[in-house]
Amino acid sequence: MLKKLAATALICTIALTGAACSSKNGNNDAAGTPALSTASSSPSATAPASASENPDVSKTKAFIAGRMAEEKVNYLFHQTTSEDEKPILNPVTPDKESAAKFLNAYIDPALTEKILTYYLTEEKADNAIVVKSDPFFTVSILAAASKDDLTYEGADNEYKMTTKDGGVFTVKKNTENNFVLADFVKQ
Repeated sequence: MLKKLAATALICTIALTGAACSSKNGNNDAAGTPALSTASSSPSATAPASASENPDVSKTKAFIAGRMAEEKVNYLFHQTTSEDEKPILNPVTPDKESAAKFLNAYIDPALTEKILTYYLTEEKADNAIVVKSDPFFTVSILAAASKDDLTYEGADNEYKMTTKDGGVFTVKKNTENNFVLADFVKQ
């Protein structure tokens, strides 16, 4: 009797373990054949690279890119002050070249140059470059709670996003196919 009970418990354990393992691996069919990988059979994976993505997803990416660009500018030019309270370039990027390299990950190089020209001065304080205290972005995309607070022109590779208070942020895809801020104007 004890042998039958142990054998039944062992068979149930093996059956449950086998069922659990097959559901983790996606092998749920009766024949036990492996399921197809969802990555290779998804529509986006089989679509040609030139196909455009969902416009809502693209707008979300553009919105995030604009926000990140402004945040990075604020990080470099509006967070650090010298001992005598002068605004200085964040020591993470102690010179123009390193600031440009940092910003170019989020901002088109031509706009990066405009931003650096706007902020950087010849003055030094605490061995750091003194920067202008007035913001480059006279209208903030950070004030928008969501992408739906903006109006969009363009599609897929480039968007002009307009805030309710007249700021126009243009983002475009760079060579790595990521959105970067390409231009800013106040209407």
